[in-house]
Order: sequence, then C-alpha cells, then structure tokens
Amino acid sequence: MYDSRYRKYSGYEGEDIVQSLYESHGYTCKDKNFTIRGWEIDLIMENNVNIIFVECKVVNYIDNLHDYITSKKLQILKHAIDSYLWKYPTDKHIRVDIVFIKNKEVIEIVKNIEL
Repeated sequence: MYDSRYRKYSGYEGEDIVQSLYESHGYTCKDKNFTIRGWEIDLIMENNVNIIFVECKVVNYIDNLHDYITSKKLQILKHAIDSYLWKYPTDKHIRVDIVFIKNKEVIEIVKNIEL
C-alpha cells in the first residue's frame, strides 16, 4: 500500500542521492530540509561562488516531468528562499535547481529556474 510514510522516506532517499551528486561536483551541503513558516527547501548546496537551492522530486508515474513544476510550487519555493536569504544574507550567486529522481537515479536536472 502506498502511503505518506513511504512517500516521505522515498523523498529523503532522493534528497540523499541528489546531495551526493552535488557533492561530487564540489558543493557542500549548507542545509537540508530547511523549514521556515511552513515552507521547505530540500537542499541548500554551496561552493565558494554559488549557493544553490535544490528542489528534489521523486517521480514514478508521470512522463511529463514539468507537470511537477507548478506555478504554486514555484511561488512557495520563492517564499522559502526569500525567507532564508533574509535570515542568512549572502553575496554568492544564487541559483535554483529542480532535480527529478526515478528508480533511485537522477533522470533530469533543470538548472537556474526563474522564480
């Protein structure tokens, strides 16, 4: 039976996969599952120049991955990022990525999402 506990576990597992991928490209994890005012940022990765806010989406059934990127989701993500940056200002270049995971593999990275 598919329930919210499985979905939450697979989400955490997907975040771990994505975190490892970014770390293999020289980024460190600044924060994970950062929650403020009910909004959440899955991963906050950084290097000397960039800070990347990463939304991780574990997908199973939808062929069109971009159906997961709704305007409401982007608005929530923007509020969370704005709140984070208000609390922790930075001079680094800011980027937003959405990473899709299926069957424990990264299948697509949409970089530099405009909010």
